[in-house]
Amino acid sequence: MELILLLLIFSCSQKDKIMFVGMDVCHDPKKKLPSVAALVASMNNECTRFVSKVIIQRVHQEQADTLRPAFEDLCESFVAVS
Repeated sequence: MELILLLLIFSCSQKDKIMFVGMDVCHDPKKKLPSVAALVASMNNECTRFVSKVIIQRVHQEQADTLRPAFEDLCESFVAVS
């Protein structure tokens, strides 16, 4: 199984707030089922609260077409909680 990990750091306008984001894509080895991309993001500086998003993609699709809107949703959640 091929895995891709991506770590993004997003800092808000307040310099003491940081959101950590992780992403992974999972593929069906038989290339029959859709691929799944998942994002998870911390909601506080202690990294004790998280929010996640799941994106269903075409079979064996590596690049997430809807990554930007999903990431924007995570950012909005982070700002709302902060």
